[in-house]
Amino acid sequence: MPPVIKTDYTHHEFVGYLLKKINIKTKIIQVTGVKGKTTVTTLLKHVLSNYNTLVLTSDKLTYNNKTLMKKLSITPASIITAINKAKEEKIFNELDYCIFEVSLGVVPNGYINILTNILEDYP
Repeated sequence: MPPVIKTDYTHHEFVGYLLKKINIKTKIIQVTGVKGKTTVTTLLKHVLSNYNTLVLTSDKLTYNNKTLMKKLSITPASIITAINKAKEEKIFNELDYCIFEVSLGVVPNGYINILTNILEDYP
């Protein structure tokens, strides 16, 4: 989505920049869209349950089904919060996958992105 005011970077571009700066090597899957984000994110969590997976949903941040944080937003900036929490918990280097439910579109460049429900009348 284009920014409403003139900016040097969009929210998504800056989060992408920070992820590159962190030099994260794990696979990142981002789920966004109008409806179905939490459902798809939860489904992927179950599909990848045999891996060390950090999962951000609108409800909580989990690592291998252990709750790390509750009531974290799903804005792109929360991806950085989730990564920092993984570092704080000393699990960052163990991550195989990160699955992030993101409310405002996706961080570009080199990540797996899933867009749900593109038919909704949503500008």
